[in-house]
Amino acid sequence: GEDFDQRIMQYYMKKIQKSSNVDISGDKRALQKLRKEVERAKRALSSQQQVRLEIEDLAKGFDFSETLTRAHFEELNQDLFTKRRSGLFLGFSKMQVSANRRLMILSWLVALRVFQGCSPWFLSTLRARSRPRE
Repeated sequence: GEDFDQRIMQYYMKKIQKSSNVDISGDKRALQKLRKEVERAKRALSSQQQVRLEIEDLAKGFDFSETLTRAHFEELNQDLFTKRRSGLFLGFSKMQVSANRRLMILSWLVALRVFQGCSPWFLSTLRARSRPRE
């Protein structure tokens, strides 16, 4: 996950430099604030389509506020996703796993991803149904 964080941090560092002429690359405090906010945003994107990154006084009185969508996150990290996916398939080929077993494992991974995306909706539905009606 750190490689994803680094990619997003680099993107926002360049964007801040270009739009406001503020260079935070040498400011450890600013980098730590940005890293923490990027990690929070990454976790939030697992269950939301977009997230707002906001940091007051990031550097030199500069307040940072940007929106990151899941689609943009995936676009920025597309090569990392591809590398991870190819690593998974390479691992399968080295493990001498049967085709049926590979299909079963991949199906479970896809089901898990779908469930993670839907779980907030399911949980809210279950909570609503479990409340006693008055």
